[in-house]
Amino acid sequence: MTTALKPIYLGTNGIQAQLPDGGLINAGGTTNTSFTVGGVAVLLDTGNTGITLQSAYVGSPTVAGAAGIQLQAGKDFLITDATGGGDGNFFRINAANGTVTISGNLVVEGSSTIIDTIVTDADHWLLTPASASTVALTIQPQVTTTANLVNINLHTGASVFTISASGAGTFTQNLTVGSTIESLLPGSNNVVGGGLINGVDIIALANEVYEHQSGEAPYRHMAGDVDILPIVGLSGATNVQEALADLQTNINNVNTGGGNVKGFSQVVSVAALSWTVNHNGNTTNVQVTIYDTNFDQIIPQSVHIVDVNNIQVTFQAQQAGTAVLVLF
Repeated sequence: MTTALKPIYLGTNGIQAQLPDGGLINAGGTTNTSFTVGGVAVLLDTGNTGITLQSAYVGSPTVAGAAGIQLQAGKDFLITDATGGGDGNFFRINAANGTVTISGNLVVEGSSTIIDTIVTDADHWLLTPASASTVALTIQPQVTTTANLVNINLHTGASVFTISASGAGTFTQNLTVGSTIESLLPGSNNVVGGGLINGVDIIALANEVYEHQSGEAPYRHMAGDVDILPIVGLSGATNVQEALADLQTNINNVNTGGGNVKGFSQVVSVAALSWTVNHNGNTTNVQVTIYDTNFDQIIPQSVHIVDVNNIQVTFQAQQAGTAVLVLF
């Protein structure tokens, strides 16, 4: 059993007496962790001659099941730098509202950190998982939400991107995809799963665009692949390529006079009694109409078919104008 010794003090009446229980010792002027009276260390009831954080913790009264410090009104709890000037405050607890302010860097180590607050305001978050299998950011409400899961706004407050309570993402500004259509196809390293943009499945869209570009079925773009309905005059054509071929044949027939009607005109600017019109139509089936310089129709004296490529028009008086021919 340890006997507790009480210090002797000199009373105001000049009589020495033991310090009563609950009495105070003014140990001002001490320069070390031991309390001294007259240079002699005072033994505390813990058996130590000095105060340490451990001894303060052990000797602290229990508050709500823990060693507590009850702050006083108007007196914050402060941990400051070595100068003690107050400019280098590292840690402060506001005595009025319990607000904790940390001005130095805060390093939190461990497998998890739980922040159970309504609003957390941070200037910058840098997520750097140390493991390849660690998910950098997970947002999973504990209840069924009605508000958006994510809001990203400009400094003006204008919305940029939101994720609704149902998980639908909405871009309200321009969206730029920095990859090619091919990189969106299944099997590409740039795509995991799918999604909708304004209700359009981006993977299905990428597939369709790729098939259009490559001409893969069912999107056929070659003229011979595109079917057409029957066309009058091109009854044998069943696709675009055949229709183009038939049209080319008809054009060639027109140009060569192969039974198809075509037109020809020749202007005679110098008046003459006889015009020779060289139409090179390779046909004697020619219908001739003559106009004067005012484009009024006139009747020549005669029209003579010289050969399959030429006709001769004669007048009773010298005439200038235009000969219009229909060849068939």
